[in-house]
Amino acid sequence: MVLKARTDTIEGNFILDTGAPGLVLNITYFRNYPVTALHDGEQSGIGGSFGGSIQKTSVRQLSFDKFQYFNAEADLTNLGQIENAKGIKVLGLLGVDLFKRCEMIIDFEKSLIYLHRVGKKESSSYQH
Repeated sequence: MVLKARTDTIEGNFILDTGAPGLVLNITYFRNYPVTALHDGEQSGIGGSFGGSIQKTSVRQLSFDKFQYFNAEADLTNLGQIENAKGIKVLGLLGVDLFKRCEMIIDFEKSLIYLHRVGKKESSSYQH
Protein backbone atom coordinates (compact mmCIF):
# COMPACT_ATOMS: atom_id res chain seq x y z
CA MET A 1 0.00 0.00 0.00
CA VAL A 2 1.36 3.39 -0.99
CA LEU A 3 0.80 6.43 1.26
CA LYS A 4 1.57 10.08 0.65
CA ALA A 5 3.77 11.48 3.41
CA ARG A 6 6.14 14.36 4.08
CA THR A 7 9.56 14.32 5.67
CA ASP A 8 10.77 17.81 6.46
CA THR A 9 10.33 19.52 3.05
CA ILE A 10 10.20 16.39 0.85
CA GLU A 11 6.76 15.01 -0.01
CA GLY A 12 6.00 11.83 -1.91
CA ASN A 13 5.25 8.12 -1.89
CA PHE A 14 5.96 5.88 1.08
CA ILE A 15 5.14 2.20 1.25
CA LEU A 16 3.46 0.67 4.28
CA ASP A 17 5.85 -2.13 5.26
CA THR A 18 4.84 -4.10 8.33
CA GLY A 19 8.09 -6.07 7.97
CA ALA A 20 10.18 -2.95 8.59
CA PRO A 21 10.73 -2.00 12.22
CA GLY A 22 10.41 1.77 11.73
CA LEU A 23 11.08 4.51 9.22
CA VAL A 24 13.34 3.57 6.30
CA LEU A 25 14.39 6.30 3.86
CA ASN A 26 15.60 5.93 0.29
CA ILE A 27 19.20 7.17 0.35
CA THR A 28 18.78 8.45 -3.22
CA TYR A 29 16.60 11.32 -1.96
CA PHE A 30 18.13 11.80 1.50
CA ARG A 31 21.85 11.68 0.71
CA ASN A 32 22.41 15.22 2.05
CA TYR A 33 21.20 14.27 5.54
CA PRO A 34 23.81 13.66 8.26
CA VAL A 35 24.59 9.95 8.51
CA THR A 36 25.68 7.81 11.42
CA ALA A 37 27.16 4.43 10.50
CA LEU A 38 26.70 1.45 12.83
CA HIS A 39 29.54 -0.98 12.24
CA ASP A 40 28.28 -3.72 14.56
CA GLY A 41 25.59 -4.88 12.11
CA GLU A 42 24.90 -5.06 8.40
CA GLN A 43 21.98 -4.25 6.13
CA SER A 44 19.82 -7.10 4.94
CA GLY A 45 16.49 -7.62 3.25
CA ILE A 46 14.43 -10.23 1.48
CA GLY A 47 17.18 -10.71 -1.10
CA GLY A 48 19.79 -11.37 1.59
CA SER A 49 22.62 -9.31 3.00
CA PHE A 50 23.61 -6.02 1.32
CA GLY A 51 26.91 -5.85 3.17
CA GLY A 52 28.34 -2.69 4.65
CA SER A 53 27.35 -0.93 7.82
CA ILE A 54 23.88 0.20 8.80
CA GLN A 55 23.36 3.87 8.00
CA LYS A 56 21.05 5.96 10.16
CA THR A 57 19.82 9.54 10.08
CA SER A 58 16.95 11.53 11.54
CA VAL A 59 14.28 13.82 10.15
CA ARG A 60 12.89 16.81 11.98
CA GLN A 61 9.32 15.93 11.07
CA LEU A 62 7.45 13.07 9.42
CA SER A 63 3.77 13.59 8.70
CA PHE A 64 0.94 11.87 6.87
CA ASP A 65 -2.73 12.62 7.25
CA LYS A 66 -3.18 13.68 10.92
CA PHE A 67 -0.14 11.76 12.17
CA GLN A 68 3.03 13.65 13.01
CA TYR A 69 6.35 12.41 14.35
CA PHE A 70 9.16 14.71 15.43
CA ASN A 71 12.90 13.95 15.44
CA ALA A 72 12.20 10.55 13.92
CA GLU A 73 15.17 8.22 13.58
CA ALA A 74 15.43 6.43 10.23
CA ASP A 75 17.50 3.80 8.48
CA LEU A 76 18.94 4.74 5.08
CA THR A 77 19.13 2.28 2.20
CA ASN A 78 18.75 2.12 -1.55
CA LEU A 79 15.14 1.38 -2.49
CA GLY A 80 15.77 1.40 -6.26
CA GLN A 81 14.54 -2.19 -6.67
CA ILE A 82 11.17 -1.28 -5.17
CA GLU A 83 10.92 1.83 -7.35
CA ASN A 84 11.65 -0.23 -10.46
CA ALA A 85 9.13 -2.92 -9.49
CA LYS A 86 6.37 -0.40 -8.66
CA GLY A 87 7.21 2.07 -11.41
CA ILE A 88 6.98 5.02 -9.02
CA LYS A 89 9.31 7.22 -6.99
CA VAL A 90 9.50 5.77 -3.45
CA LEU A 91 10.87 8.03 -0.72
CA GLY A 92 10.76 5.40 1.98
CA LEU A 93 9.03 2.70 3.98
CA LEU A 94 6.71 3.23 6.94
CA GLY A 95 7.37 0.41 9.39
CA VAL A 96 5.30 -1.11 12.14
CA ASP A 97 6.79 0.95 15.01
CA LEU A 98 5.12 4.06 13.59
CA PHE A 99 1.73 2.40 14.07
CA LYS A 100 2.21 0.62 17.39
CA ARG A 101 -0.34 2.82 19.14
CA CYS A 102 -2.89 2.50 16.36
CA GLU A 103 -5.55 0.16 15.23
CA MET A 104 -5.09 -0.42 11.50
CA ILE A 105 -7.71 -1.81 9.16
CA ILE A 106 -6.62 -2.43 5.58
CA ASP A 107 -9.31 -2.64 2.90
CA PHE A 108 -7.43 -4.14 -0.05
CA GLU A 109 -10.47 -4.12 -2.35
CA LYS A 110 -10.84 -0.33 -2.04
CA SER A 111 -7.10 0.32 -1.52
CA LEU A 112 -7.81 2.11 1.77
CA ILE A 113 -6.14 2.10 5.16
CA TYR A 114 -8.13 3.12 8.22
CA LEU A 115 -6.04 4.22 11.20
CA HIS A 116 -7.34 4.92 14.66
CA ARG A 117 -4.87 6.25 17.20
CA VAL A 118 -5.44 4.60 20.56
CA GLY A 119 -4.56 7.02 23.37
CA LYS A 120 -2.68 6.03 26.54
CA LYS A 121 -5.79 6.33 28.70
CA GLU A 122 -7.88 4.51 26.13
CA SER A 123 -5.52 1.57 25.52
CA SER A 124 -6.52 -0.56 28.53
CA SER A 125 -10.23 -0.34 27.81
CA TYR A 126 -10.22 0.03 24.02
CA GLN A 127 -12.48 -2.38 22.18
CA HIS A 128 -12.07 -2.82 18.41
